[in-house]
Amino acid sequence: MIIVYTKDWCGYCHIAMKYLKENEIEFEEINLDHNPDAKAYMISEGHTTVPQIYNKISKPGRIYEELLVEDGCNGLLALSKEEILEKTLIFP
Repeated sequence: MIIVYTKDWCGYCHIAMKYLKENEIEFEEINLDHNPDAKAYMISEGHTTVPQIYNKISKPGRIYEELLVEDGCNGLLALSKEEILEKTLIFP
């Protein structure tokens, strides 16, 4: 599952989410303006901009997140649907 960390005012966040929707790729939006714990997490990871796009990975007994792409929206738009699915290990 892809997680997109966003803020209300972020145009790049909307572009990234639109790209995922257009490619029928499921994702969860977490808005930092409404989630102080997520905001603290992003700061602890060294992020100062949004969107940040992560892959939520579930393995037996463990769930963790891994940065999916560098450079947020631009990094995502550089990938095809197939490349995104391959990176997330989600196959249709």
